[in-house]
Amino acid sequence: MYEYRTMWQKYQAVKLADKVGDSFASIRSQYLPSWFRFSPETVKRWRRELPKIALPPTYRNHVKDVCYHTDFPELPILEKGNVHINSIPDEVIESFRFFLGGQKLTKGKLQKLYDYAILDGEGIGVTGNVLQASWAKRLDDQCRIIGVESGVIYYENSRGSVEVSAAAKLTESGGVAIFTENSFPRDFLSYLTLTYQEPIGQYLTTPSEIKELEKLVLSGSLPGTKPNRIFFNTNYDLLLKIFGKELFEMRRDALLDSHNLWEGGFSPREVYEILSAVGYDGFRKLLVSCIANPAISNSGWPDLVVVKNGEVEFVEIKVGENLNSNQLHSLKKLNEIFPGKVSVLRAFKKSALNQAGMVSDNECLSDPG
Repeated sequence: MYEYRTMWQKYQAVKLADKVGDSFASIRSQYLPSWFRFSPETVKRWRRELPKIALPPTYRNHVKDVCYHTDFPELPILEKGNVHINSIPDEVIESFRFFLGGQKLTKGKLQKLYDYAILDGEGIGVTGNVLQASWAKRLDDQCRIIGVESGVIYYENSRGSVEVSAAAKLTESGGVAIFTENSFPRDFLSYLTLTYQEPIGQYLTTPSEIKELEKLVLSGSLPGTKPNRIFFNTNYDLLLKIFGKELFEMRRDALLDSHNLWEGGFSPREVYEILSAVGYDGFRKLLVSCIANPAISNSGWPDLVVVKNGEVEFVEIKVGENLNSNQLHSLKKLNEIFPGKVSVLRAFKKSALNQAGMVSDNECLSDPG
């Protein structure tokens, strides 16, 4: 009885036979999905057919193959110079991003990169170079459309994630960089607009009143009194009324005191440096923009806020991904508030091929972000 075989199944059979021998492959073929026993002669015939194909077939091709009941002679295997990047499985591309970010790969995932000529014996292979070029072009085009700068950096030491590693590289000669992502507008603007209800139901709006009451709260004289984060309040008129230059300077300078109300994940000193670099006018514009465009405070915010020599920069870090629609919207709006202070950088680990190692197959990859 004729049993239809897709190119993907044939490739899997030959790959198995290359490891264990044609005779043993005919016995062990039961381990291949959707497969029955086959003879050594069949394996030899398939091996003769496969060198005509350019790149290892994928399971996606196999499903399409089954759907249309046809073999595609252009499906890939041994001639790696004719690789088409659109035929590479998403999980293989994702492994390449992890690899470039300095993450450890399992042996199986690393082997896939060699199968698709993404890596070769000398480093990044033909397909890997094509992938990087396509990523760079797409990202550069997106940045050009929204009017922000794009670039690339290489770091030598991994520090847990690509973003944190890039932050260390950007400030290796001095400065402050924090990995905030979408928390920046919420954390900073909610801190800068803290106030109190005194009496209950009525917010304090003048800096002098807020300052006097805050002294008592920080000293422990009013244990039941807590500040209110009115940034999350929809009373926008109240927000704009409270947030003036005097309150901004009071909140900024309070960070130099050991007793302050900052509760974010960064040190008060780092926050002080950022507040000083952005300034009252910058945060006022950001507050007005968040009120007019609430989405900017919820998603699409760049990964890093960097301060060097008193100047602030907002940096989105990418390895191989494009900017999504939320990022395109938020980065464009942010660049209107801080012209020339927004950029997108592709970050890679330097000499990734020599430094990325293998781990056992039962270990998993960590996401670089």
